[in-house]
Amino acid sequence: MPYVTTVEQAGIEKGLQQGVQQGEARTLLRLLDRRFGPEAAQRHRERIETAESPMRPCACDARQLIAAIRDALGLR
Repeated sequence: MPYVTTVEQAGIEKGLQQGVQQGEARTLLRLLDRRFGPEAAQRHRERIETAESPMRPCACDARQLIAAIRDALGLR
């Protein structure tokens, strides 16, 4: 097994976390686009892409996720 320094391990973990966050943002934007149209996704793109973890408070169930998105965006 190759030796990995603490700094390298931190870099690997940060990169993995960034990849997860980007994937979450893409998923959330795709759901917004599908449910509310491209205007809603475009209007909230910057806020979603810069969020620390866009989907952390949301459940995995699609209906709960959509309800959480609607609440967060005031679309109820």
